Amino acid sequence: MPTDALKSLVSLTDSGYLTLELTDGPNNTKVAKLVKAKPVMVGGGKGSTAMMPMFPQCPSAWAALWAWWGTNMAFCGAMGFFGPMAMIGCSAVMTAAGSLIDFNRGC
Repeated sequence: MPTDALKSLVSLTDSGYLTLELTDGPNNTKVAKLVKAKPVMVGGGKGSTAMMPMFPQCPSAWAALWAWWGTNMAFCGAMGFFGPMAMIGCSAVMTAAGSLIDFNRGC
């Protein structure tokens, strides 16, 4: 196995994203299984699917977050020329779009 892949596996298990479970297998053997962590659900009433926010975990993730924020401010701030509702609408759309981005992928 390549060293990079092993380092990534170790960092994912250290962070708690992956867990290693050992169970008894047939003929007195042990079976190892990697299990991915389930997202933690928070808040809301009936049918709420809001997930706990994931904060940036490394410098490159923070850089990506601030780059996204700066781009939104520049773009949506310029929309204020067309009136405050255009700027507010732009900010709402960009906020929703930003919630889909996993900034930690660069770590």
